[in-house]
Amino acid sequence: MGATKKHLFSVNQNLISNIAKAYAHHARIAIIEYLLAVKSAHADQMLEYIPLAQATVSQHLEQLQRSGII
Repeated sequence: MGATKKHLFSVNQNLISNIAKAYAHHARIAIIEYLLAVKSAHADQMLEYIPLAQATVSQHLEQLQRSGII
């Protein structure tokens, strides 16, 4: 993909874009639903609910944290 031109847009526009990107993956939606249901969780417990490898779940959690969602 080509280079982005984030510098042409406001901080708020970039923030909203980053949040939208974080929500745009089915695994992240599953993680958010799980966290809302249990209010807090250990990563090992989450793996019982989300059928992905631990490393993959960790990467998705990191993206959700970077975007400020969790």
